[in-house]
Amino acid sequence: MTITSEHVATLRAYLVGNLEDFNSGMDRLKTTQDKVAFNTLLGAAFVHEMDQRFADSAAVPQIIEFVGKVRAGLDEAKQDQLDPAKAERLIRYSLGPANVEDIDAKTLGGLQIVLLTASIRDRGLSPEEIDAFLAEVRQLAEA
Repeated sequence: MTITSEHVATLRAYLVGNLEDFNSGMDRLKTTQDKVAFNTLLGAAFVHEMDQRFADSAAVPQIIEFVGKVRAGLDEAKQDQLDPAKAERLIRYSLGPANVEDIDAKTLGGLQIVLLTASIRDRGLSPEEIDAFLAEVRQLAEA
């Protein structure tokens, strides 16, 4: 899988809160190949971040607490869009055995980007650290 700098820049824009650049980046992802590549990058970033966050304490209570904190930080309309049971299951799936087959691709992508962004912001990563994180996950996604 080839991940381009455009894919990385689009994800980075979301992670740093630049929704204008994110939206224009998403608008430029026209081909199926581009969309698959972006989703592959997003998935690799999500799994890597959740592994870093929960690897030592993947207990359900920590996952529930994290999802609750994420939902509490969203405005009311977005809280309704983030199903806590699906979010918790997605995190457990990224760490090991869990089933997400009943969650559609659009919902999965939305959960991944919201949870990833919340975790990155919660850890207080600097722009340079975000760039290093994205360089690492780009390599994982291309492998």
